[in-house]
Amino acid sequence: MKTSADLRYIVTGFQPFSTFDTNPSWNAAQALAKALGENARAHLLPVTYTTASQFARAHLQATRYLPLYFIHLGLG
Repeated sequence: MKTSADLRYIVTGFQPFSTFDTNPSWNAAQALAKALGENARAHLLPVTYTTASQFARAHLQATRYLPLYFIHLGLG
């Protein structure tokens, strides 16, 4: 069984916004996390400018295990 110490990649995507039913960044985040394997997790974030940095900061403060990479995906 994998533990949080094994987590190496955190991939984020965003919720739908405006008139869109889905956000392609979330689909891409899920696909990337799956491709990276058991050491990766995808997280769905609300659509705000500062959400990704706040999420990363909160994760780092909440655990003593650090991922090697945070990968934030979004539309630009």
